[in-house]
Amino acid sequence: AREIYLSKYVIYPGFHRISPNHVKLQEQLIDFGVHSGQGVAIKKLQEILNVDVDGVIGPQTLIAISGWEPRTLNNRLVESRVLMIGRVVQKNPNQLNKLYGFLRRATGFWVY
Repeated sequence: AREIYLSKYVIYPGFHRISPNHVKLQEQLIDFGVHSGQGVAIKKLQEILNVDVDGVIGPQTLIAISGWEPRTLNNRLVESRVLMIGRVVQKNPNQLNKLYGFLRRATGFWVY
């Protein structure tokens, strides 16, 4: 089971290629990818990085990541997730009962 998870949610989307300096970002992207889709997680990151938004962790994205202070980039992705969660719940009020759990999971990656 571990090998399948590693292959599907870490290796396949390229999260393993992110520098160890950005380990919290890597952990958050894996979680974000599992719960919202890897493409969504990568595209939200790419929007923050101001690179081509193609949903692929390629050289351009990796170079852009390396130019950011790890805590700042990680926390910007937390903010982006929280805003996305708000939009999801606003569009689908049936998700309101899950809001606390969604927010708790996303904000759990905040680095102080």
